Amino acid sequence: MFDTLFSKDPGILVPLVMAVCAALVGIIAIIAHNWRCMRQAEVEGALKQDMLNRGMSADEIERVIRVSNQPVPDQNKAGHKKQERISDNEYYLVEKLVDEGKSGEEIERIIRAVKAGGRSALAETVDQSAI
Repeated sequence: MFDTLFSKDPGILVPLVMAVCAALVGIIAIIAHNWRCMRQAEVEGALKQDMLNRGMSADEIERVIRVSNQPVPDQNKAGHKKQERISDNEYYLVEKLVDEGKSGEEIERIIRAVKAGGRSALAETVDQSAI
C-alpha cells in the first residue's frame, strides 16, 4: 500500500514524516510535563510526611511550604512576576534543616534568604534571628 502511494506521489513523504515527528514531540512533551508534576507532588508529600514524623506542628509545616511556593519578586521585561517552580533542592534543604532540628521560623527565614540570593538578605535574616 505504501509502496504504491509513495511511488505515485513521492512528495507526500516529507509532509507525512514531519507530521509524525511533530505529533511525537508533542506527546513526549506532555508525558515529560506530567511526569515532572507527579515527581514534584511525590517529593512534597514525602517532605510533609517527614516533617509530621519529626513532630513539627501543622502551622510550621504550612509556613515552610508557603514560603517554598512563593515566587521570587523579580520581574521580567514585560513587567510580570516570574512564576518560579519549587526545585527539588529546596525540598532537600528543608529536609536537612528539619534533620538539624531547626524551627519553622528559622526554616522560613533561611528559605527566604536562599530565594533572595543576595548577601544583604542573608545578613538581614541573621540580624533578625539575633533579635
